[in-house]
Amino acid sequence: MQKGGCMRDYTHAIAIRFVDKMNEYRGYTESERIVITYGLELFLNNNLKLMIYLIIGSVCNIFTETVIAVLVMAVLRILTGGYHSQSDLGCLILTGSMIFIPIILSKYAFISHMHFIVFSLGITVIYILYAPCGGKYSNVKGLALLWIKTVVTLILFCGYLGGIFINERKFNGLCE
Repeated sequence: MQKGGCMRDYTHAIAIRFVDKMNEYRGYTESERIVITYGLELFLNNNLKLMIYLIIGSVCNIFTETVIAVLVMAVLRILTGGYHSQSDLGCLILTGSMIFIPIILSKYAFISHMHFIVFSLGITVIYILYAPCGGKYSNVKGLALLWIKTVVTLILFCGYLGGIFINERKFNGLCE
């Protein structure tokens, strides 16, 4: 069994069959086949996880919130890099937790604006101290790193302001 778990094995098998079929018409070199298979496997794997999240969001009647959380998570992940799980199941659970725990908490835990601001500032401080990280940012230093941190911090604050605005509209009866 290939390292990475059942989901990766399944998407790997589909990618190999698809590339083999395409190869009948194109005649890829071995290196092209490897690159295309890997890219297709990642595409299938990520889309399978996305479909699982959207199905969970739909079943739990939080589809819109799930779509927004996935989009925000994708943008932040692209901009900041981050931790990669050793298995696909670990990734599915970790990312799913990062998507669904805030949604569930926002539905059932009511906090004041002051607590929200303090919590948001705490997250921002943690971000500034520890992110971005990961392979593509390992050589980024100085002004380039400061620029990335500034852009992502502004995106975070826009998200926070959006959360406060949505919360205000919700409690003022403008949203259902």
